Amino acid sequence: MLTLGISTDLRVNDNLDLDPVSAGSTVRSDTRLSFGLLSETPLSTLSLSGSGLLRAENEPSTGFATGFENPRVNLSYTRDGANDAFSFEASFDRTEINGFALVEDEEIGVSDLILDTGTRDNYRLGTMLEIGSQAPLGFVLELERNGTMYNGTTDPGLYDRFADSASATVVLRFSPVMTGLASLAVERFSAEDAVMTTRDIRALRFGLAYELSEITVIEAILGSSEIDDSVDGVTRGVEAGVTLTHELPLGAIAISFNSELTIAGRRSTLEAQRSFIFPAGTFEISAGAVDGDNVDPQVVGGLIYTRELRTGEVSASLSRNVSVNVDSNVQNTTRATLGLSQELNALSSVAFNLDYIEISDAGGGAITGSERGTLSATYQRDLTEDWNLSIGYQRRYLSEAGASDAWDNVVFLTLDREFSWMP
Repeated sequence: MLTLGISTDLRVNDNLDLDPVSAGSTVRSDTRLSFGLLSETPLSTLSLSGSGLLRAENEPSTGFATGFENPRVNLSYTRDGANDAFSFEASFDRTEINGFALVEDEEIGVSDLILDTGTRDNYRLGTMLEIGSQAPLGFVLELERNGTMYNGTTDPGLYDRFADSASATVVLRFSPVMTGLASLAVERFSAEDAVMTTRDIRALRFGLAYELSEITVIEAILGSSEIDDSVDGVTRGVEAGVTLTHELPLGAIAISFNSELTIAGRRSTLEAQRSFIFPAGTFEISAGAVDGDNVDPQVVGGLIYTRELRTGEVSASLSRNVSVNVDSNVQNTTRATLGLSQELNALSSVAFNLDYIEISDAGGGAITGSERGTLSATYQRDLTEDWNLSIGYQRRYLSEAGASDAWDNVVFLTLDREFSWMP
């Protein structure tokens, strides 16, 4: 199947760069061109997609300009046999620093909230080969390379970084209810920061999954890892984790404990999760604590709620977690989202969305706190069977320690259409 899409967007921002004092309004006209190619057989799937923007804008500091912006390409191939599997993925995208869109499942770091001029390029190459997927003895090999590169930026927190990883896993299926594994993983990280950091991570792990009953599963993992950092030296330690999952009539409950070695020292997490599945929606809640080297114990957890309405949907989420960023600093990340969509009639609908994120230091004192939020309201209408119209308003917010708050008001209008052909 071949698909072609076109979307024309007219947008006015009164503070696009989210400066404490706005330099003036920016008017943009973006025409997004996209394509997709999908080929499927009983054994394999090939997918290729891409998009880019033809932009004309009038910006306060540079005046009128045109260009091709935000290219994005994704390629994936999977093949599943009776007893083996193979997959390959490649992707590239370029994003404006002041235009980052935070994705729901994206791991947010401090650099993701930095606003600057310039662009960020991300690319990923990954492949997986599995042999003996249904046999008592199986093998899995995975290779991956990731890269992030910045162009035209000035903030020292935005620097190029690359990661290469490889892992080999042996899977032992002792019985229908018990599976074991042994894996060896290596990773090489390099960064063009002020000290040109390089980091090698090697880990050997053994795991076991056992079904205590049809509704109860216990999983355990034990291993050893070594981190060789050009700045912090060599660190070695033991890793261990256990998870107990119990299925219930309306969901599941899980309790887990994990102790691992990170680039910021040892970190241990104890967490409990409960999920509810209802006919019209879901509700998930989790709560726990994280403790680690040179960091005070931190409370973590969250909740996710979704519900289908008669003519719409409502969703809400709240999360707090502790993670180690690429600079070896431990950060607290708090995120809240709220969404509501409602059909007005057979041709039109409205949607309201709120997204807030805060990053703060978790005890080391090296992270400068920052907050970012977006509130949007959109009206969408089907003009014809193929053409759609969207009109909306968006308000963006940025707060950084030591600086005044910044606000941006956005008004936009979008026309879009997608064409599809079946061979």
